[in-house]
Amino acid sequence: MEKLGGDLSKSMLENRGNWISLFICSGGGKVSPAFAIYELVRHILRPKLQTVALGRLASIAPLLYLMGDHRVITPETTLWFHHMSQSFDEKVKIDTLDAERMQKELLVEEGKYFRIIEERTGGKTSKKEAKLILRNERTLDADQAIKLGFAHEIVSLPKS
Repeated sequence: MEKLGGDLSKSMLENRGNWISLFICSGGGKVSPAFAIYELVRHILRPKLQTVALGRLASIAPLLYLMGDHRVITPETTLWFHHMSQSFDEKVKIDTLDAERMQKELLVEEGKYFRIIEERTGGKTSKKEAKLILRNERTLDADQAIKLGFAHEIVSLPKS
């Protein structure tokens, strides 16, 4: 993810003022770098960005898809959501205070995600609906992504 942020910055700065297409197919990754990339692109670089969803966007990957000013999805693509979680190395030990702190941090991150979803879908998906989508580990197909405001357009490859 960190390399992606650097590569995006370079490309967007070199092509300032022109439309840039970012093709995304990802099983997700770490939450903090994903939010950092989102904030870098949306609030600092502010490019003319088209994001294209291909295959399956899972976990935190739909957040990066939502960076696009114009969001395109293929008919077979799915967006998969789940509640926020923390991964541990098997050698990590936590106590109740650590668990409480981590819960607070996860709820803050989750709240940011709900707010971004509501904002970027133009209110078609409210924070409350976003919470249900994530907490119920829901998969959206292309038509549902359009209906809920995640995508703007379904595109197909030309038939030969």
